[in-house]
Amino acid sequence: MSIGKWSDAESLPLNLRNFLITIFLENSFRIHFYFNQQRFIDRLASTSNPPHPCLLNAVYLLACYFTTLDHRPAYWLGEHEAVFLSRAQIALMDSLALSDRLMDFIQASSMVAAYLVHRGRYLEGYHVHCGTARFALSCGMDRINKHDVSSFAREPGPSYTQQLVLLPEPEDTIELGDRLLSFWHIYWHDKVFSVVLGFLPALPHDDTIDSVFPRELEEYESGDVYLSRNETISGFLARQEDDGLSFQSGRPDSLFTTQLKAVTLMDRASRLKQRLRSHQIGLEEAAKTRKELHNITKNFLSSLPPIQSPQLPTSSPVDLALASAHAVASCALLELSDTSLVGSEPQANSDRVAYASSIASSVLFFGDGYECQDVWIVTGYSWCLAAHVLAEYIRRLRSHGGGAEASSPAIGFLPGPSGSPSARGNRPPSATECEDLLSRLLNALNIASTAHQPLAHHIQRVYQSLGDLKLE
Repeated sequence: MSIGKWSDAESLPLNLRNFLITIFLENSFRIHFYFNQQRFIDRLASTSNPPHPCLLNAVYLLACYFTTLDHRPAYWLGEHEAVFLSRAQIALMDSLALSDRLMDFIQASSMVAAYLVHRGRYLEGYHVHCGTARFALSCGMDRINKHDVSSFAREPGPSYTQQLVLLPEPEDTIELGDRLLSFWHIYWHDKVFSVVLGFLPALPHDDTIDSVFPRELEEYESGDVYLSRNETISGFLARQEDDGLSFQSGRPDSLFTTQLKAVTLMDRASRLKQRLRSHQIGLEEAAKTRKELHNITKNFLSSLPPIQSPQLPTSSPVDLALASAHAVASCALLELSDTSLVGSEPQANSDRVAYASSIASSVLFFGDGYECQDVWIVTGYSWCLAAHVLAEYIRRLRSHGGGAEASSPAIGFLPGPSGSPSARGNRPPSATECEDLLSRLLNALNIASTAHQPLAHHIQRVYQSLGDLKLE
């Protein structure tokens, strides 16, 4: 699709602008960017507070990118990404230089970082992400500890005075929600950069983040979000360790929060393994930390609403979000069962296969066709780790004549059609069952990598680990 001489004009024609904005609003979930869409639309007609050009061009950029993800698009606008990226970058500098609509700057900058990482431009994306994260911290977005606008009316100290200069306090709960959701969008991609790509985190350690987890957009719109739990990362981990089910009273977590908690657990498990391998932590301390994190993760998984593996891929946002949370949290358990932490005993091997099978079964929700382009990067990364374990297990079974190994409870499996933890009961999966799961994983990952460049390297490593292993 061509959009003519639009590049010669300072602003897009109204019909083209609305067309791109509609595409973005319908697809922003693909990068976990959530905000009050009606407030944004209202601002388009505002003369006193319209969206900054940096935000508009970031929206146009992502809209063009989203059209390239559909396997049979009615329109393909990928050739216009370079123009909108350049415009967004110039407008971002203008916004920052003039301290003009800095909340728009933060949102637009985080969107540009997300675009760059999805396009495989990692160093550029990381540079933008780090700047965005540090600026958000300077604005106090990591210290929003209540779902209450009135909590901002406190005695101003030096740090608070600086915060007011950078970012005025939110006028209502909708602005508060957008601010929280923007911060957690940055947090999500910080985990993508650190866990999936191996960069150093731009945000400080989770224990120092005091912002509450975000709620559903509707709660901010209704204004009764103050009735919701004010739960931070530290509070979540402490509550899960003490009693994994105690926090279920009150409103359930938002779908985004559910996934944020899962990726937090996976990040902690991955870091623990890396710290032990690099001798930053001793065996005794690692064992203690592993036990605590293992219990927290199992409690979190048991607190999630049960979901049944579908016969066909689903388009339900609720099911996809929960399936992703199950898979990513199970990936945390898989990392915690690494041989560097628990050794290579038969029970440990069986647990790894159980967790890997649980992760792999989430493919049933996304499908192994073009639907799986909607899978989030972190979920795809968990699929890659599961594929390594399943391949190793198949090779081991074949070397033993195809028999099943020592039986272990099917901990971590997504519920089967019968509603039980697994249709296999306590029996470990056979080579044929694992081959079927691995084949589905590889098909899904091949397609997902076309939408998410960060997965390409990990998929290549999966194929290298397969070696001469042939799937029947």
